[in-house]
Formats: sequence, structure tokens, C-alpha cells
Amino acid sequence: MDLKRAFTGRITIECVKADSFKGSPSIRNATELGRSHETRYVLQHSGSTETVLIITPGLPEKRPIPNVTKIVAVSSAKGGVGKSTVAVNLALAAARQGVATGILDTDIYGPSIPTLLGLEGLEPELDSNNRLMPLTAYGLRAMSMGFLVPQDSPIAWRGLMVQKAMNQLMFEVSWPKLDLLILDLPPGTGDVQLTIAQSLVLAGAIIISTPQDLALRDAVRGVDFFKKTNVDIFGMVQNMSSFTCTGCGQNHDIFGLDGAKKKCEQIGVNLLGDIPLHPQICSDADTGKPTVVANPEGPQAQAFTAPHDIFEGAVKRDTSSTEKPLQVDLGYAAPPLGENRWRAPQTPEINRDPVIQADSLPPRCPQGYQAPSNPSFNTTGDEDCLFLSVYAPENATRPLPVFFWIHGGGYGAGDGSQDIGNITRIGGNDFVSVVIQYRLGAFGFLSSDEVHQFGDTNGAILDQHFALQWVQQHIHKFGGDPRHVTIAGESAGGGSVMLQAMAYGGMLGDSLFENAIASSPYLPMQYPYNGWQPSQAYYAFAQAAGCFPGRAYGNTSTTILDCLRQAPTDVLQEANARISGSGTWGTWAFLPVTDGEIIRERPSSQLTNGQVNGKRVMSGNNAAEGTAFVIPNISTDSDFEAWVKLEYPMLTASDYSQIFSEYYAPAPNTSSTFPHATCGDCSSDDTAVNVGSFIVGPQQRAYNLYAETTFVCPSYWLAEAYQPSEGKAAYKYQYSIPAAPHGADLAAEGLRSQAANVGDAFYEAFTTMWANFITGGDPSIANALANGNGNGSVVDVNAASDWPVYTTEGPGAYQMLNLNETGGMPYSAQVVSSAANVTQYEGPGLMNDIQATNAYTWEGGRGARCDFWKRIGSRVPE
Repeated sequence: MDLKRAFTGRITIECVKADSFKGSPSIRNATELGRSHETRYVLQHSGSTETVLIITPGLPEKRPIPNVTKIVAVSSAKGGVGKSTVAVNLALAAARQGVATGILDTDIYGPSIPTLLGLEGLEPELDSNNRLMPLTAYGLRAMSMGFLVPQDSPIAWRGLMVQKAMNQLMFEVSWPKLDLLILDLPPGTGDVQLTIAQSLVLAGAIIISTPQDLALRDAVRGVDFFKKTNVDIFGMVQNMSSFTCTGCGQNHDIFGLDGAKKKCEQIGVNLLGDIPLHPQICSDADTGKPTVVANPEGPQAQAFTAPHDIFEGAVKRDTSSTEKPLQVDLGYAAPPLGENRWRAPQTPEINRDPVIQADSLPPRCPQGYQAPSNPSFNTTGDEDCLFLSVYAPENATRPLPVFFWIHGGGYGAGDGSQDIGNITRIGGNDFVSVVIQYRLGAFGFLSSDEVHQFGDTNGAILDQHFALQWVQQHIHKFGGDPRHVTIAGESAGGGSVMLQAMAYGGMLGDSLFENAIASSPYLPMQYPYNGWQPSQAYYAFAQAAGCFPGRAYGNTSTTILDCLRQAPTDVLQEANARISGSGTWGTWAFLPVTDGEIIRERPSSQLTNGQVNGKRVMSGNNAAEGTAFVIPNISTDSDFEAWVKLEYPMLTASDYSQIFSEYYAPAPNTSSTFPHATCGDCSSDDTAVNVGSFIVGPQQRAYNLYAETTFVCPSYWLAEAYQPSEGKAAYKYQYSIPAAPHGADLAAEGLRSQAANVGDAFYEAFTTMWANFITGGDPSIANALANGNGNGSVVDVNAASDWPVYTTEGPGAYQMLNLNETGGMPYSAQVVSSAANVTQYEGPGLMNDIQATNAYTWEGGRGARCDFWKRIGSRVPE
């Protein structure tokens, strides 16, 4: 596709036949648009036609640019003062300070940003909504008309065409979440400047001038222009203030001494700084590597940092607030009791008291523990548990994106007590959060022919879907924007996100959500609703509740399901707890099933076909997912093989043979005889197949096999389902800070208290990735934040500052981010998910280590192993 034509072809003027309006008093003006032949922009450019433009009175309403927090205009009323060079260096200086920054080149006739950033000849891509996606250089997002037209081609447009083009540059560019957008205005105070000042909510303006009196006179006119359009003036930057002779070392005030300082005092604006006249600044600009990048520690670069520091407080995201969002707890569905047991959620009665006192927690649903059952685990709950909690900033000035959290717990445990305080704070209170509860265990996943015929299977998944519908209907009452919902979850919560992405065959589009975050998506074996395993669990539950006479048929007094609907809740809760923990080691008995309705296919099948809801997904896994789910007594290769056959009983002999080959025993070398974290993509023979932070050998083979088939490969398949070729986008990552067991990432992404082995810089970086994805659909973060360097390193660009979209074809295929740290002080600790003591690292000295890598070749060919599990998915089944 010709992206330039795709964009400029949308620059249209609404025209009508002149004859249609002859004598009409509503016509205030008519503008000749040109002859019938067209430019390459699909716009006529000369001559006369029978069309006229109808101009309506009134000023446009000022509005923000989506995903942009603050907009600052950099202006000069006179050309030739180095405004664009100053603008791009100011933007890069902001990025160095950890501010997520972009620059928009609004000079239609003479765009400079492509040259200044070394982006000449490059074209932007289009997102799924046909909006232009900014290019990136040195961690700075950029958009310019220069990206859309040939470099040496003049643009011969009249004012109305320019105004239309500006509207599209302002509002039809798909910016990621930005703290600051710098507008590089053209010189003067004409149409473009007026359009911007009247159309955008500007945080303020910066005026660029030289010390020369003539330039300063024009600068005063620029100040007056912004005052008349009610735009705050941050101040003036004096460019080319003095020249230092490299030979003699003397300063020469070529354009005068302190001209800008005196003028600022006269007109009452701040002097933000002096930029010297230095040949290096010019040569850096000409080579496409601005001074702040080319020599970040040099005095010239520091000169650009000073003006940024002055207005920084007006643009940087506030992450220091400890103010808690307003919390409201509501019942989103009728109590699932009596005849409502094992049915889809019902609309609550209007007169039901739906609000629980703020700061309290709703009653949790009945719980069930994974096998082997833990007698100390508190399984009691309340069946009337279909509540959600809304956390809303109290002083929002615009509709905010929505963060919809689904808790984990193996589909058998957990509740809505998730602490979203840290992610909200680091996210700058820029979104409304919804935390839901849903039915668990037998109450949410009881399945059989009888349940399917006389009730509803997958009741818990239906609960989640019902809560998403509630958000669409009601979240605007709490300041949320129902058009911008991100669903998220970890473990079974991540699995739920995956299933909601698949809901109803992936035919819902973005009607319920546009973004999805699946952290370690849990995919246990997914049987048909009437399969042997869920049917046996159904009968075992009924028998434990006193509702099964020993045979499935011939009981004429009542059906099993009728009996269960009439049973006391304490009887059902005891039966749920007992049966839930009676399966194979590490599993739950009651799980999602393929019902042909809300869940129509197995994930390994439907995701392969790309049938998903929403537009974008952020999908991740941890380095050591399997340790909590595999029996810890596998000490020989024979033990490993026996465990595989017990865990996956429906595979063929050929399947088993390939598994034993793919998950091979460790090579007899020194490094693989002791536990340690693997690097993932090193040339060493050590891979996660048989070496891990907890153990090596047969036990690690089992840990990794279970991790891949249950958590890791589902995260791959989910990312593969959201391909750019289908107008979607995926972002893939692995959390690798040792020991990285299942769930450890929650303590690094703002959803639990910060763990000892997670440095402050990493905690803020990872949490900001989530926050940016929630608010802007792109997890990329500022380069300085990704590097964990407060001073900002923009020379070595971190991959997280321009997170690669995950694709399955082309030279950049299968790119994911590996999120890790280096440095720190070693300590030994027992991890909850394992009895082993493992080596971890804590501060001081922890440093971010975030790198892009190939997910397919990762850990000795993980992508190929996931392809194998996909091929045999019907026999797993998953």
C-alpha cells in the first residue's frame, strides 16, 4: 500500500455544486478550488470548477490529542532563528529525563524533522484504524508531513487545504501514551498557528529568537499572538547567543549581547536559556543526530537541558500522589442462588442494594484448592459474590480509559482484593479501574450433558462477559470511557483474558474491549462440556453433596441438577472443596470447557485461525512457570517419562517419543550440574529444557514441559492471533528476574508490593509499560526509564522505547522483550512455589537489563516446541 497516498487521499474538502445554492443566504463565502485534473494528493490545484466551499461561522472547540497528556508549542515569529533545531533538541532532552515524548512537525511547506532525526525516506505504517503510526528515533516519537511526500517535492496548497491537513495531523495520528508532545510550528503567525491555537488544548508555548533586534521584534509579535489566543507563555529561548572561537577561546556576540534577556524583562516573560552559536550544533543537525544525542554530556547538549528543566514540572507525569481513587463496590448481577445456580448471570433487581461501604471488600466466592488438597486452606465463601469494585480518580477532566482486572487462582480460588494502588499511582491516575469477582470451582465450571441442557456451562466465563457488558453500560457514570477498555489478568485471570478474546468465536470485535493483557495465561486441559473428565467431576461433586444415588439414570424423584440447586450452601461448598483438590498433582477439578457457545473451540485451534476480539494484546510469561504445578519427586528419566504419561494420558506413542526427544536430558557438562538461570539465547547448551534456577535434570524437564504447554505456549499462541496483517497488534515479553516462578511478575508490575529482588528502576519501568498499554495501546516507555538511568541514555536506544510488534513473518518476526536485571547482591531464599532455596539478587546495584530477542529460537527452540503442542492439541486437549 502507498501509505502517502492512503493518508493524503483522506485530505478532502466538502464541495457541492454551485448551482445548488444560487441565491442561498446561507452562503457566506465561496472559494475557487481549481481545475478538474488532480495532484498526487487527490486535490485539485488550479483553474476553475463548478464547486464552492461552504465556510461556516464560529471557532472550533479546543480538544486534547488522544493519548497525549501535555502539548507544548515551540514557535518563532521569524524564520532563520534555528527553531526546529531547538525544538528537536528540547524534545530529546525531555526524553532523557524519563518523559515519554513525541514531536509533531506542523510545518507543511518546509518540514525539517525528518532531516534532523535522520528519518528521511522512511514512511509511517497505518494502525488498524487507518491512522498513521509515528516513527521513532533515539527514543523520540515523530510525525511530519515530510514523511508523506517526496523529499524534494514542493507542496502547493492553499490555506483551506493546509487547514484540513493540519486537522488530520493533529487528530488522526496514532500516538502511544505520551507525557509530552512538542509541536514544531512553522515561522510566523498565520493559518497553521491559528488553527493549532484554536483547536488544541496547549499547556503552553516557547518562543525562539536570536539576540538580534529584528528577530526580537518578531518574537514580541509571537508572544502577543499566544496571549490573544489564551495560551500560556513558558518563556523565550535565546538561540545563537554567542560564538566561542575554537582558536583563541574568546566569546563573540555576533547578534548582540543580552538582547533576549532585556526584551523578556520588558514584556514580562521568562528567559528559559541561552543556546550558543556553535558549528557542532549545525553539523549534528545536518547528519540527523542532534546534539543531545551526539554528545549528551557536552556543554552544547547541556544548554538544551536547562530550558527543559524550567518547564518540566508542567509536563511530567505525576507519580508521587498517594491519594487513593474513590472506591465503590457494586453487585453487577443477581445472586446466583437457588434456580440461578448453574445458569448465566441475571440482571439484578432494580431495588437491590448494590453498593457496599467504600474501603471494604465484597464477600468472596466459595473457594477450592488445587490437588493435593490443603486442609489449612480456608474454602468458605458466599455464593452471593458477583460484585465488582470501581476505583475512579475524583478530579478527572475527561473520560478516562478503563482497566478491567480479572483475578487468578486456577479458576478455583481468589477474589477481588487486588491492590491497584501502585499501578494507578505510577500510571498518573490516568485510568478508571474495575476489579471483578466471578463464580469459582464447581459453582462456576460444573459441566455435563445435564448442566448443558438444563442450565449453562462455563458460568464463570459468562460472569466475566456480563461484567464487561456492565462496564459498557455504566462506566461513564464513574468517569470511564467505555470505548477504551483494557482487560487484564494473571494466571487463570490471564487465561480468562484469553477466553474473552476468543468469546463467541472472536466475532465481537472491539465492542467490549480494545486491549488485552494476558500475564501467564493459564490453559489447563480443555475438554468438551460432556467429555469424560468434566462428567466424572460432575458426578463426584453430586455424590459428595448427597445428590447422586449411585447411577446416572433411573432416579425418578428428581434430577441431579435439581437436587444440587436445592442443596444447602455449606453442603455444596464442602463438596466443592473436597472434589477440587482430588485430581492429579497441581490441578483443579472444575475448569473451562468447550461448550460450542461462548467457548466454541480449543485455544490452540481458534487462536491459530486468528479469530479474536479486540485490537491489541500484551502477552507475557515468566521464566519458571512450572514449579508450583509438578509433583516434586521426579529424580530419574524413568520418573519423568512416567509422569508425562500420567499427566497426558491420551497421547500416542509417537507423541510420547517426540516429547522425550524435545525435552531432553541435560548434557554431561559442568554448568548443567547446578541450578542457575539460563540466558535464553546464549550459545551454551544450557536451556530451560533441563536447567533452571530451582533444579536441573529430570525434575526441570517436567517443570519446563508443564510450563510451556500450560502457560508459555498459550502466551505465544495468543500473540500470534493478533497479527498486523489482520489490522491488529501484539506485544510479547518474558519476565526473567531470577527465580521468576509463576506469579512473581505481579510484584514487579505494580499489582503487589515491590519484591526485594526487583529494583526501583525496574518496578517503575515494568509498571509504566502496563500503564502505557492501558492508556494508549502501546507498552513502549521512555528510553531513560527503560535503561533505568535517571540521567537518560539516548545513544544506546533501549528496545522498550520502541517495543517491536510481534509478528510471525518477515525479517523482524517473533521479536519479544526479555525483562531482566543485572547486578545487585546475592541472597538465598526459599520461594513459595518450591521447597528449594534459590539464589536471587537485591539492591543496591540492581540495573535494568531489557533486550529484544527472538521468541521462536529462545530457550533452544521454544517456538518449535509450541508448534508441536499446537499440532497435538486435540489429544492434550488444549
